Amino acid sequence: MKKINRKKMEKDFLLFAEKFEDTIVEWHEYDAASKQVFIWVEGKWDLNIKYELKDYLQENFHDRILVSRMIYRD
Repeated sequence: MKKINRKKMEKDFLLFAEKFEDTIVEWHEYDAASKQVFIWVEGKWDLNIKYELKDYLQENFHDRILVSRMIYRD
């Protein structure tokens, strides 16, 4: 499997995430060891959005990448 270009993946991912009009996605980090993209989300969030984001990354960058939403608590 080819090496993942993190900067390209972040840019392409955020452009793709713009299609969700009621959701703001902010990239936090990519953990190469666990193949996870960690994101902050504001607005609408459900499993359909999560799966669409995951499927986009798996189809375009690596077949085992997962998307994990980070939750902020005071």
